[in-house]
Amino acid sequence: MRKRAADLCQVPAKKFFDCCKGRTISAAWACRAEVNEMNDCLASHYTDPAFYEECKEIYLAQRQQFRETGVNPNKGDRRRGKVTKSFDVDLPQEDNTEQSNPQ
Repeated sequence: MRKRAADLCQVPAKKFFDCCKGRTISAAWACRAEVNEMNDCLASHYTDPAFYEECKEIYLAQRQQFRETGVNPNKGDRRRGKVTKSFDVDLPQEDNTEQSNPQ
């Protein structure tokens, strides 16, 4: 829900981030209008019941997919012992036929 709301509020967030560039402590009061605009945008989505239901449906679909496949759609396959990448690497073989025995 947070990620989707942040995606929908990219314009106010970009204004805030642009305002903060090159500032340190002064960003707290110099960019107050921009941060308020960004927070208002985010809060409008967080408190919208339709947006909440939409996010809930997406979450439930992803959870169902994970339960069926074991693959998290956000993180990939994390089942214990499951190798997800192919490690077909040809390593050079060491020649051990001429070992010297120093005595």
